[in-house]
Amino acid sequence: MLGNKILDELSSQIKAVSTEADLTALWHKYLGREGIIKAQIKALAQLPLEEKRQQGPLWQQIQEQAQALFDTELLKLGQLMKKLLGKLKLNL
Repeated sequence: MLGNKILDELSSQIKAVSTEADLTALWHKYLGREGIIKAQIKALAQLPLEEKRQQGPLWQQIQEQAQALFDTELLKLGQLMKKLLGKLKLNL
């Protein structure tokens, strides 16, 4: 399914992120107003009603999973920054 492919791509791209700015840019690419996942959700409006009922919850779940990936990585980056700042203070 396309949604799983998008999540796999997102997951590998998130692993390569090293700054909060990079993570934010990636978030906009996938979940921003014009993002990849948002575009798929907007495209649901063009589907017949029965397909919307099937696809809608799936894309909602994909959106939630993508947000969870971002939240987890943001938490990791925050912890890393705290460690770096702690080391920096010790060296001063």
